Amino acid sequence: MKNQKMPLNGAGLAQRNPCLRRSWLLPAMIPLLLVNTNFMLTHGLRGAKPARGVTPNIKHLLPTFDATTRKLRMIQRKQTLFLAASVILFLSTFGFPFGTIGTHELHNYKVMSADGTAVEGINTYYFSIPLAIASLISAYAIFLYNNRQRQMAIVRLSFIFYAASFALMSLYIMNAVKGLEGQPFSLGISFFLPFAAFFANLIALRGIKKDEQLIKSLDRLR
Repeated sequence: MKNQKMPLNGAGLAQRNPCLRRSWLLPAMIPLLLVNTNFMLTHGLRGAKPARGVTPNIKHLLPTFDATTRKLRMIQRKQTLFLAASVILFLSTFGFPFGTIGTHELHNYKVMSADGTAVEGINTYYFSIPLAIASLISAYAIFLYNNRQRQMAIVRLSFIFYAASFALMSLYIMNAVKGLEGQPFSLGISFFLPFAAFFANLIALRGIKKDEQLIKSLDRLR
């Protein structure tokens, strides 16, 4: 009985050495390790979404490009806020005068006297038309967040209409001061709103440029 040899198979080795009873787990785990390593090398660095079989504790370790894209969409909301602010600032010009000359108020469509009647003979030069076009361009640029090159071109186009509006607004104020000569002139709230809208678009343009540079740098890394 003492000289009886045990078979040299898995069961026999396990009986000889208790530490080897679960050694069969290692060969079984090797294919799983190879599959996970292959997934991380082929998909994790390319930005693909993790497979369904990947456990949650591994998902947050995969440097996916989709996560960066979602982050950029969150950043893009800043540009949207500034572009929307320029539209709101333009609409606010209808509620406040651009200036007052004595008891008369200068609005973007006509000059009103104290009793609410329009003063004839003062040309407004229709300066609110290019201002409205610039506002519409800003509103249109909000929906171009997927095409940043075109979005920047559209925002730059709005600056031309802003400049035209500022020039015509200056002629309007000078014409009103000349027509109502002898009365003191003071600037109103609406005089500053178009300039604020202009700077809002300028800040939005700078933000779009930064996003475009970041996207290009990520493309080079890919």
